[in-house]
Formats: sequence, structure tokens, C-alpha cells
Amino acid sequence: MEFILVSLILLPLAGFSVALILPSDYKWQRINFIFFTLLSLAAAIYSFKFDGLDKFHDIINIPWLSVMQVNFRLGIDYISLSLVLTTTFIFVGSAVAGVGKENIKINTALMLLLEAFLIGVFLASDVLLFYIFWELVMLPVIGLFFINIKDQYRAIYFYLYTIAGSLVMFLGIVYIYFYYGDLASGGGYVDWLEVRALNNNLIWALFAIAFAIKAPLFPFHGWQAGAYQAAPTFLTVILATLLSKMGWYGFYRYSHKLLGEGGEFWQGSILFLSVVGVIYGAMMAWQSKNIKSLFAYSSLSHLNMMIYGIFSDSEVALAGSIFFAIQHSLIMAGIFWIIQFLEGRKGINLTNNFNGLFKVAPVLAGFFIFLSLANIGLPGLSGFVGEFTILSGNFKFYPGLTVVATGGVILAALYQLKIIQRLFFGEVSLINERINYKLGYEMIAILAIIIIAVIIMGIYPSFLFDLFKEIV
Repeated sequence: MEFILVSLILLPLAGFSVALILPSDYKWQRINFIFFTLLSLAAAIYSFKFDGLDKFHDIINIPWLSVMQVNFRLGIDYISLSLVLTTTFIFVGSAVAGVGKENIKINTALMLLLEAFLIGVFLASDVLLFYIFWELVMLPVIGLFFINIKDQYRAIYFYLYTIAGSLVMFLGIVYIYFYYGDLASGGGYVDWLEVRALNNNLIWALFAIAFAIKAPLFPFHGWQAGAYQAAPTFLTVILATLLSKMGWYGFYRYSHKLLGEGGEFWQGSILFLSVVGVIYGAMMAWQSKNIKSLFAYSSLSHLNMMIYGIFSDSEVALAGSIFFAIQHSLIMAGIFWIIQFLEGRKGINLTNNFNGLFKVAPVLAGFFIFLSLANIGLPGLSGFVGEFTILSGNFKFYPGLTVVATGGVILAALYQLKIIQRLFFGEVSLINERINYKLGYEMIAILAIIIIAVIIMGIYPSFLFDLFKEIV
């Protein structure tokens, strides 16, 4: 088990090293990207065979900063492993979809580095190690921004916005180690049960601000729409599906599990803000003209729905939030890969510049429409299960807020159907008739896997809920 867990981080790092050695040749860089992401995916799948994953426990515990008694500790349970599996699959899809032919060498290297650091976030069981991986993630992200876009202002704004939250969390970590660890006597061990029992509202808030920015929780979303639009679409996929889940995971693992009692003071505020975020995100998506901006606000709405599930008093809603987080990553990855494909054909991302694509690209249209229906929570698909469990679980405890949050589901149907109508129906323009919209077989396979997963999770969600029931 130890070898497999370490390999989940080391394999992308090995791919990163190979990418730097290989020449800037599109074919060989793509082969390298696909090869090492497939190996990581295989390692993640193999990890599910191990027993005892119904509770989080350390697998690797190696002395690291001995002066502080801080160890290199990696741990796992079914929730963190599910996020690792989702991460490795999405990077396989990103390798297939491509990272552009310009800057192919550095883009491939940075994407593999990003995969390793993201997996580290989901596996780290020492709070300081978690923070280090949390910060390391931003290095390849910012590198990809600066290398691939001309709008440097948005990249700098995104970095400063997120780093501010990280520094606040670092203050919380220092606070914990100095006052509740034994750092003053030469150690650094933290008894999390003791920290939790102290019910420290300040510590909870310091961590929560960082998570709220990364997710983001309303009103800490100022970076999101601009970053989604400015980023190359292959990076937008990662921002929408995995960087956002870092914030969600932080809320779950630290705010809910390790610092849970400290959150009782803030619970009402978080629930209120998350419901406002559900409605605000849906309303902004409805009026968005830019397709990447639309799905940025759609994600804002859905992520706030997930946060609403985490901080409820309902175990059903909490389980629904975990389920929703996983399926949302898959759906948004598929949608943004299709957007990336369309932009690669036309280089345009305004909804009113596409029309009638269903007639010239029926396969592509079919994938997009299906994923859109899953995104709005069509019964029988995974999106419905996630939303229904969160809303039904919360209704008993917060009926008023839950009724308001349900409005976000209705608005989601409106904006999603609107984008479908604009993209795929109506008269076919002459330029659309002249372009080849045929998807490659590899991309069809990736999208087909997502659709199969969405159907299985919608029809038989118990297989995931059974994994999570002991943990939540």
C-alpha cells in the first residue's frame, strides 16, 4: 500500500522529468503525457483493493522536519481516494484533449507537476504538509497562465487573491502549532482532538477563509469568472473540476472533521452565504454571454450547493455533498473539453457565434446536451442524486433556506437549456458548414466513460453512498 500511495505522486513527477528531457515535439510530448497519466490512473484504481478505507488513517509516516516533529504523512480513505481517482482520470482526459501545440513542452511538464501536487493535497494527513502541497499547486497554475495568455492582469489578480487566503490559513497553522502543539518545547505534534474540543472560532475562521476563496464560497468568488475566461481552456478544465474541489475538500476534511466544533459559531453564516451563492451563481450564469463565464457561474452555484451540504446537521446532505463533488468534476470536465474542441476549430467563445451545430456535428452535440442535462439534475442522472440528497437532507433542519436553494436548480435548467438552444439549434451558418467537427476516437472514449459513469451514478448511487456511510 505504501508503494502505491507514493507512486500516485511520484509517477506524475517522473512524467514531468521526462517532459523536460524530451524535445519540444508534439507527438512525443503527448505520448509522454498520456503514458504517465494512465499509469497514475491505474495506481488509483488499484488502491481501491485495499481494506480499511472506511476511515481515514495514515499509510506513510516518515520523519521529515525532526526539529518540529513534523512527519511526511500520507493517508487515505474512500473519500480522498475517490478524489484522487477523479483527478487521475481528468488528467488522462486532458492529455487526450491536448494542451495546445504552442509551448507543448513546458505545458506538458507543468500539467504533470500540477497533477502530482493536487494528488498530494488529497493525500496529505499532516496539516503542514497539506499546506505545502496547497501552495505548490499554485506554481504550475500560475506558470501556465503566464505562458499561455496575454492578459497578465487577470493572472496576477487570481494569484494575489488566492495567495491572500493561503497566508491567512498559514497564520492558523502557526497559531495551532505554537499554542496547541508542543513547538515551544522543541516539538510540533498537534492533538487534533484537543484542538477540536477547544472550540476555537478564530482558528476555524482562518482556515475557512482560504477554503472559501479556493472553492469559491460566495462572496469570495471575485477571481473565478475572470480566471476561467482568461485561462487556456485546458487549464480552465482543471480550475473548474479540481482546484475548486481543493476548497471543498478543505472544508470537509478540516473545517468539518478536524475543526468541526469550532464551526458551530459560523455555521449559520456559512449556510446563509452558500444559499446566496447558489442563487447568485445561477442568475449570473443566466445573463452571461461568454460560454466559459457561464459555466464559471454555474460552477459557483453548484459548489455553493455542495458547501450547503457539508455544513448541515444532516448526514444525508453531507453524503450528498461528497457524491455531488465527484460527479460535478466529471460533468464539468466533459463540458469544458467540448468547449476546448470548439474553440480549437473556431477560436471563438461567445455563445451567439455558434448556431445550428446539431446538424453539422450530431455526435458532439449529443455529448454536450447529455452532459448539460446531467448538470441541471435530470432525474436518472448523477446530478439529480447529488442535488436531491442535499436538499432533502437539509429540508428537515433548514426548510426556508432549502426552499430558496431549490430556486438555483430551476434557474440552472433555464440557463443550461438557453445555451443548448444557442449552440446547437437554429439555422446553420455558412462557416459552420465548412468546418470539420468530428471528434477523435480517444476523445469519444473519454466522453463515453463520463456518460456511463453519470448514468450508473444516477441509476445506482448506492455503490458510492455505501463507501461513504461509515465515514460521514
